[in-house]
Amino acid sequence: MTVEIAAVLLAFNEVEMLSLTLPAIKAVVDQVIVVDMGSTDGSGDLYADLLSGKDHVARYDQANLSQFGFAHARNHGARFTVAPWLFSIDSDEWIDPAQAPLLRGEIAAAECDVFHVHRRNYASEPGARIDIERLRASGPFEEETQRRIYRNRHDIRWEGLIHEEICDRDGNTWQRAGRSALVLHHLAQFKSRPLGEEKNRLYAYMVLRAALVPGYRYGTNPFWHSTFIRENLEYLIRQANAYASARGLPLYEQGAIERAIA
Repeated sequence: MTVEIAAVLLAFNEVEMLSLTLPAIKAVVDQVIVVDMGSTDGSGDLYADLLSGKDHVARYDQANLSQFGFAHARNHGARFTVAPWLFSIDSDEWIDPAQAPLLRGEIAAAECDVFHVHRRNYASEPGARIDIERLRASGPFEEETQRRIYRNRHDIRWEGLIHEEICDRDGNTWQRAGRSALVLHHLAQFKSRPLGEEKNRLYAYMVLRAALVPGYRYGTNPFWHSTFIRENLEYLIRQANAYASARGLPLYEQGAIERAIA
C-alpha cells in the first residue's frame, strides 16, 4: 500500500528558484503545502500554474519569524495536511524525481519516526546559472545530514527559533533517527546577491534573539547560541541591526549579547 507523503515548503520571493525546485518536489510527493510569507514577486502565479488537487498555499506573516522562528513556520504548514508522513523542504532545495521510489520504499519499511537525509551545499557566485546535471557530476559541494522526513504526529514537531530541529516527547530525535539515502541539492548560493544578503540579515537577527531568550534554544544545537556567536559577534550584530532598522525592531547591544553567552 502506498503511504501518502506531504511536503511542507517554506517560500518568500523565490519565484525563480521555485520554477526549478517546485516541479521536482511535486513529482516526489502526494501533496505540497507551501508556507508563503507574503511573496510579491509573482510566486502566486507560479503556484496557480503548478499546484493542484490537495496542494495548498498557507499564508504566513514573515514578521512572525523574528518572534517565533522557523520551527513555528514549519509547524504551521503541517497543520494543513493529514498525510501520515511529512517532508520538510525549502524553496532553494532540489530533489531528483527519480528518487521518489527510494523515498517511498524507505517509508514503507520504516521502523523509525524520523529520517536524516543527505544535503549537498553547492558553492557558486550569486545569480549564476544553475546546471543541475553538472553540479551533481562535479560539484563543488559540502555534504551534511539533516532530519527532514518524519511521521505526522502531534508529539513530533519542530523546535527552535533558528537552526531548528525535530523533537518528540523524549526531546531531540537526532540519535534515534533513521538514515535515508535521499539527497537534497541545496542551491542557496545561486540566489541573487540582494536575496542572499536579506537572508543573512534575517538569520543574524534570529541567532542573536535566540541567544537573549533561552526558551528559544530548546531542542537546538548549543553551538549556534555560544561558539558561533563568539566567533562572529561583530558581523552578526551589524547584519542583525541592519535587518532591525529596516523594520523598526529594537537594535542589539553588543554588551547584552556578550553577557548572554558568557
